[in-house]
Amino acid sequence: MVVSAIALATLPLGASGAGAVVVSQRETVFSAPGLGRAVSVYAGTVVASGTGAVFVYNHGSGQWALETVLRPSDGVPSDGFGDALAIRGSFVVVGAPNATVDGKPGAGAVYVFVRLPDGVTWFQYPRLTAPTPTAGAHFGAAVDTSAEVEVIAGAPGAGTATVFFRFPLDDSPGVWFPIAQLAAPNLTGAQAIAAGFGASVSLSGAQASVGAPDAAVVVPPGTMLGRAGRVFAFRSSGFAWAFDGEPRDSAPRADGHFGRRVAENEGVFLVGIPGSLSLEGFTSGAPGVYTSLGRDLGGPGFGNSVGTDGMGIAGDPSARAAYLYSLNPPVVGTIVPGSGPPADGFGASADVEGTTAVVGAPGAQAIHIFDVAPVATPDHASVSTSGALSYAASGDVTGNFTIARTGGRVVAVTGAGRIGVAATHLPFVGFDLHAFGQSGLLAGEIRIRDYVTGFVHTFRALSLVVPTAGTRVDGIALAFDASMRPPGPVVVRWTIDDLS
Repeated sequence: MVVSAIALATLPLGASGAGAVVVSQRETVFSAPGLGRAVSVYAGTVVASGTGAVFVYNHGSGQWALETVLRPSDGVPSDGFGDALAIRGSFVVVGAPNATVDGKPGAGAVYVFVRLPDGVTWFQYPRLTAPTPTAGAHFGAAVDTSAEVEVIAGAPGAGTATVFFRFPLDDSPGVWFPIAQLAAPNLTGAQAIAAGFGASVSLSGAQASVGAPDAAVVVPPGTMLGRAGRVFAFRSSGFAWAFDGEPRDSAPRADGHFGRRVAENEGVFLVGIPGSLSLEGFTSGAPGVYTSLGRDLGGPGFGNSVGTDGMGIAGDPSARAAYLYSLNPPVVGTIVPGSGPPADGFGASADVEGTTAVVGAPGAQAIHIFDVAPVATPDHASVSTSGALSYAASGDVTGNFTIARTGGRVVAVTGAGRIGVAATHLPFVGFDLHAFGQSGLLAGEIRIRDYVTGFVHTFRALSLVVPTAGTRVDGIALAFDASMRPPGPVVVRWTIDDLS
């Protein structure tokens, strides 16, 4: 499944417009020592980093099961094996950014494993290293692979990223050759290292992107924003790779770290901006042209993990949630764990491919695998809440909401509205939401964000009391602590999901 665009600004996290969409959450949880700090998924196979190992899970028999555990034949515990990983086809690429190479500590290495045609045996290639290994380069701090023929590895301590090509292109394992070393244009070597060029990488066909999350950005009329972050895109022609352009942060800020994570698929990019608690989507059409698809906002940790392949995904450990993005039809869904302790770090790593999403919870040494097939809910009805909203701050409120039911069960209430606030203060703090049903009380979760200022609220759990076939929402009361208010209009979008 190919994404042609991702509607971030028009469809915020957890909302799906007038035609409500729910996300199936068939969930399988695995635990192992150190599990969950990095994950990747492709075609019914999930890989996840554990302590000194990568665990491979398959869905071949109708349920998820451990297939094998991959360990380097020449590694040591301090190598950081599994700090980064990626899977594509039969190939698993694993970074070991702290590995010692040629007596140079922290030079870093990358391991590539391939499942042989017998479907059972795994072959380990000789480890890949930078063309010129240097101490502290941390080659392999970020890795990706494309089409079973190319691998890219970032080395932020050297300010470079290297592309490898496999030859011959047949059923034999072949040999990996370095074919290009990517560098940040207009940055010296020292500047590229300071910028963290290579801290994130992504590879899709003839396109690659490299994040430099600590790069400074200059904005008019000449203000320098330290560590705002940049992303550099490259395009290949044959074996030659050249700089192509920059997807640029539409709202840069100091310490935003734009490019801390990048994910790319078929010309669509997701860029994590954890310092701004946000991510931004881009599409690439003509060479050198990168168009923003909008931003979305989250809590602390949001933007530290992103992935895209058919759908986009981003995790937010502060909310113990991961969020899905897609288009045609527009879909935005929220994934929450069905189990685990409150501080398990759910969302610290995440990836999605096809109908499978995998989310790491390294605090609990676990991963959660979900069936994320979107399902349009039948028998939905609209109800107007015009005039039914109340809140503590002065201003105007309008909104329209949709209640979706499956049989007699309220599945979701979605809506979008606008609040106009005539004040010049910092963002609101605190809120409450109640939806008063005809035959029950729907107390829900709400998220409020201002796409300009970065203002965002947190979640609350939902419960539905006395659900019956006649349940409907008659009104919504929305209360704010108005002691701190943002200037100008605040765009308000929310979803109430029945989690019972």
